[in-house]
Amino acid sequence: MTDIELSLIVIAGTALLTGIIFLLVARAKKERLGKLRALAERHGWQFDPIQTRLSSGYTLSGERWTLQVLTQAKGVDVEPHTFNVSSETVFNAQVPTQPGRYILVGPAPVGVALGTFGERLQKRIIEQYLGPQAAGVRPVQAGSSTFMQRFMIFASEPARVPDLVTPGFEAWMTRWEKHKPVAKLTPDGLEIRLADVALKQPEDVEALVDVGASLSGR
Repeated sequence: MTDIELSLIVIAGTALLTGIIFLLVARAKKERLGKLRALAERHGWQFDPIQTRLSSGYTLSGERWTLQVLTQAKGVDVEPHTFNVSSETVFNAQVPTQPGRYILVGPAPVGVALGTFGERLQKRIIEQYLGPQAAGVRPVQAGSSTFMQRFMIFASEPARVPDLVTPGFEAWMTRWEKHKPVAKLTPDGLEIRLADVALKQPEDVEALVDVGASLSGR
């Protein structure tokens, strides 16, 4: 067998393997979307898949809330035909309007000491997530000791925080800690955001919707 024949066999084998992998990935994606669609039908939610050249995901909508899960390719990387891919999961819900109410829960910065630097960091975090209009927001302690070590809480109405930081909410935030979960309540509504992850399993989606419904109803 000549070198040319061996090269042709290798090329054909590589093409066949690539085709099989593509079909398996497409089948798995179709099955995931089918399960999510079935979940939506079971609960009476609206399910809308998202598919463009550089993005894919889906949107779920219920009464007064929306969940968007999106994976996007953001430009070309160093290597040709490769992409910088990012994922995000965002839950938004309408809540009864309460002007001036701001509550923010997110991961605590690691290795930051209290004092002037810590106060500056807190101010920057508040402005980043709540905006400069969130006057009177201050650190609050609520939840278990373990939760307070891992997460920071800021609020304009500290008395309302214990009602929000329930054991179920703590468990969910801890479950997704590595994806930097951030939950915030503002006059514009409720937002829960997970970075670098696209929820694909129905049980994970259902758990997030349950947490969001619990928070938005308080």
